[in-house]
Amino acid sequence: MVGTSADVVSAVALKRSDSGMTVGVHLGDRGDAAANVVKSIEAAGGGAFPLVSDLHSPEGMDELWMQFDRRARHLDVLVSHADALGRRRAFIDVRVQDLDEVFDVNVRLPFLLAQQALARLRDHGRIINVSSHYPYGTRDPHVLPHAMSKAAMDAFTMVLASDLRTRGITVNSVGPRATRTEHAADAMAVLTENLPTHTADPDEVAEIVAFFVSDDARWITGQWLDATSEPAP
Repeated sequence: MVGTSADVVSAVALKRSDSGMTVGVHLGDRGDAAANVVKSIEAAGGGAFPLVSDLHSPEGMDELWMQFDRRARHLDVLVSHADALGRRRAFIDVRVQDLDEVFDVNVRLPFLLAQQALARLRDHGRIINVSSHYPYGTRDPHVLPHAMSKAAMDAFTMVLASDLRTRGITVNSVGPRATRTEHAADAMAVLTENLPTHTADPDEVAEIVAFFVSDDARWITGQWLDATSEPAP
């Protein structure tokens, strides 16, 4: 399980802790945060282990999977929640560095993570990407690189679903707007300033992800699910 928000990752893991799955929790190089999530899962009666590596370093991806291979024989589900909002700027002020930083986290890392997961992912497994509502309904022009990167991830979801259908592996995206997490507290204050509509709790996002993981969703693949509690624009 991969994420930049301990709140969301913990909520997803806890939703699945009673399923018999053992959860690998990765929160970058924040070992203490990953360990706390593992403790929460174990306290709820589930099994979990931390994965600690900096995926921005050249050896980070290899280190992540070496740690995984020492603890597990195969992978059933990959939940990818890599999210960088980026700096709020008008379109004319966006710099190349801004694009690179957002696309590195939101597109490159989930792409490479899924690519290396395939050899470990069992047939009829699951890949769930936590996406965003920003490319479709919110359309805030001050987070354009973020919206572009999430639209790219949704394209990745749909095409990868087609590629993996012969193995029975489903690939889907969940698109919340903004989620109330400790990690995103400052950003939330800015993003919701002019948005009086509902913002999600981590548990609410986790419930949708847990559905995609469940056997009830075995026939659903290549989909982006609006998770904002709002009608389509």
